[in-house]
Amino acid sequence: MDNAVLNGFEQALWFAYGFTSPDLNPEELFRECFRRARQPQYQKDPELLQDLEMLYWLRRQRQRGNLLSADSKYVSNSWQNTRPVDPDPRIIGKSQRTWALLIGNSDYSNLPLRGSRNDAQAMKNYLEDYLQVPKAQIQILLDANRAEMVNALYDLRDNSRIRSGDNILFYFSGHSAAYPAEEYITTWPEKLATIVGICPIDRGKSVPDISDIELNMILQQMRSTNITVILDCSYSGGAFMTPPSYEHLTSSRPHCPTSSGIRRMLEAAYSNPRRTPIFPPIVQSEDGDPSVPSFVLLAACQGYEHASEIGISEENPWRSARTSSLYGHFTCALLKVLQSELARGATFESITRGLPVLRTGRSMNL
Repeated sequence: MDNAVLNGFEQALWFAYGFTSPDLNPEELFRECFRRARQPQYQKDPELLQDLEMLYWLRRQRQRGNLLSADSKYVSNSWQNTRPVDPDPRIIGKSQRTWALLIGNSDYSNLPLRGSRNDAQAMKNYLEDYLQVPKAQIQILLDANRAEMVNALYDLRDNSRIRSGDNILFYFSGHSAAYPAEEYITTWPEKLATIVGICPIDRGKSVPDISDIELNMILQQMRSTNITVILDCSYSGGAFMTPPSYEHLTSSRPHCPTSSGIRRMLEAAYSNPRRTPIFPPIVQSEDGDPSVPSFVLLAACQGYEHASEIGISEENPWRSARTSSLYGHFTCALLKVLQSELARGATFESITRGLPVLRTGRSMNL
């Protein structure tokens, strides 16, 4: 089918669903259709079901590189022209009640990265030097294995110093993988989602990735509802679509390597002795649905895309360069925007929409 026809279908659906922005976001459109399909009043709507099936097919084609997206039109470096400004004193006051876990994994045995450790360190510098978050409230892990990453998340959950209303930040930069949920989940529309796994440094046959389902389970039990998740990794825009409830995970296709990987991730999650089954969770979404993530997600790319890295000049860290230190393109742009006049009075949504399109095609990393 012609690419223009497919993009026209998405564009028409975008406005039919009430989105007012003229810029089509295929991942946001898929999420909205997915959300509606999970509501009882829509579950037997044949038109909605056809729309979701079509959007799912488009999503898979883009993951495989067989189809261009309507929003992948250009690469913009306009964020480099923003000017740094001093932090807002009101933000500094709130930063005293901020708790952060930052993870940057670069030294993978297969396809090592060059920028992820720099990303985590740059995020730490931003929190400490710009926002003046107390150093004792920031934990940074570089080239962390699975046990270290999961235990750090549970330590953040169990931190008795965190009070209701405090700010919690989880940041990850590194490799990630996308697992088609249909190869493990049988219920509809959950099986049309993608399970995203962030990769520990020791990932392999005996060490699974950390699924977004496991992350969601832990984040839902944090002591505060003010949670921000930043993922600078491939497929990150597709994370947290699958509800963290075991009843959806009832079968797998025999002899399917992908479903085997999903099974190992979920078995590791549900067998962890630190897991505390709580229902309803401490943190819930605004509509009270415990399966819907209640935190803000800032993602480097769409659920069908790869993230990328960019060289930054040491002489002028506000500019990119061909021979320089590497950073995640998204992290670099985000930190520049957060320290500029664009962040004054902004919300997470406006910051996200203000970021340029950073797509550079399929990256050799991340």
